[in-house]
Amino acid sequence: MAENSNTYSPLLKNFVIAGSSGSGGGGGVTDPYWDNVSLLLPLDSIDGSRNTPDTSTNSNTVALGLNAEIVNVGGVRDPKYGDGAVFLSDVNRSSSESSVLTPYVASLYDWWTDDYTVEGWVRAVGPNSWGVWEWAAAFSGPKFIANSSTEVNFQFGEIGSHFCWGFGPKSGGALEFAYWDTTGNTLRTVTSSSSVLVYDTWHHISMTHAVTDGSIKLFVDGVLVQSGTRTGTPKSDELLPFTFGRVRRESVAGLFDDVRITKGVARYTENFTPPTEPFPTA
Repeated sequence: MAENSNTYSPLLKNFVIAGSSGSGGGGGVTDPYWDNVSLLLPLDSIDGSRNTPDTSTNSNTVALGLNAEIVNVGGVRDPKYGDGAVFLSDVNRSSSESSVLTPYVASLYDWWTDDYTVEGWVRAVGPNSWGVWEWAAAFSGPKFIANSSTEVNFQFGEIGSHFCWGFGPKSGGALEFAYWDTTGNTLRTVTSSSSVLVYDTWHHISMTHAVTDGSIKLFVDGVLVQSGTRTGTPKSDELLPFTFGRVRRESVAGLFDDVRITKGVARYTENFTPPTEPFPTA
């Protein structure tokens, strides 16, 4: 598998949030691109301040919103790996407290400036977990990870003012990466066919970007499901938060586990074996 090994010095600080592998360093003892890991969330524990550890070398402070919880009770809430996973319930899905929020840091979230990989495990709790919930006529971007407004109920004509990019499952079981192109003044999307994701099942999802040719690739459980090419100038806005599980005033209902962002490396360029154990921490 071809990969890029450019270096990156991560700068992210102070978050606030409401195994066998291919050669991409998925799971196992060591990660050949450990120095490029900007964020690593095992999502196994929470302390009295509702903080959950970032085990990358940045040791960012990451705090869960009041309606997000670490669960390990088994069954549909059984973690993929480790002792826990973040669960976002159907209760109060219009509340920002149900989402995982971080401050915007351009050096980390501006995916188009370098090789980039975002990945993690997701599990929907029902067939409508990832789709439009309350505002069916409005824009509903992918919500696993997004750089987007969370408190403005913006419509399609207002996307350029409130949304930078998002990645994750969509209703119908598709996987999508969407971003706002400021040159073309339009929304660009790379979207798989439907039903590549099913509910009540853990899936490893990943997006990689290669800066040299602008390629964007989406993978589900190590299988390439769609590819595209970066077009125009993606939007950057330091006033918009970085979110897990939320776009606009709409949150998902499901579980996240083992979330990792790598800046400076496109870990996956072809089909690969997804991790069979937690991501390495060295």
